[in-house]
Amino acid sequence: MHDFAISLARRMQGSLPGSEDISRKGAAMKTLFTTRGRGKYAGFTLIELLVVIAIITLLASILLPVLSKVQEKARRAHCMNNLGQFHKAMVLYAMDHDDRFPTNLVGLATYVEDPEVYICRSDKWRTAADSISNITAAVADDRCSYNMVRRDKAGAPVMASSVARLMIACDKDGGNGNVVSAGFGGNHGGDGGHVLRMDGAVKWVLKADWDEDIWGGADVSSVVGY
Repeated sequence: MHDFAISLARRMQGSLPGSEDISRKGAAMKTLFTTRGRGKYAGFTLIELLVVIAIITLLASILLPVLSKVQEKARRAHCMNNLGQFHKAMVLYAMDHDDRFPTNLVGLATYVEDPEVYICRSDKWRTAADSISNITAAVADDRCSYNMVRRDKAGAPVMASSVARLMIACDKDGGNGNVVSAGFGGNHGGDGGHVLRMDGAVKWVLKADWDEDIWGGADVSSVVGY
């Protein structure tokens, strides 16, 4: 009797419309879930992991130097802007002081105000002071990234009426402090630095090109560092 009931049920199932299609779909779903179940717990092989790590390392070695160069260009642009602000302040100072310039960059505080202007972002040796009044001779090498020229080679003080090509300010030499005739470019990793001329032009100068032609008649030994 039991065997007869099972046989009858199978016949009835086979006689239902679309019963074969239902069976095939059921088998497909079973296979799908079985496959997914195996994939869920499948991991990377050691070789696959090593390949991924190698690709990431390669990409990092390519992209990091490019990113570093882009960041340095942005810092150089900011440095040029700082020197440009110094020039504008010098012009205003000269208008108020009979064509004369202050004896140092701190003397421009009335026209500059922000102590961040005294710091080049590529300069790893110095940080901004809380206020310009705190930038003194005693802490100049810790709070100011720039040199100001006080005299030309003839010994005359730098004034607003000095020749247009005369260098009146520039980047310091990084950890070496003030620039000298044979020392320049330290603020920007030894590559070079910026020079501000009397006419307001700010020029990037390679370390190898640092010479009397760049100074434009300035007495480099007369620079002050604040």
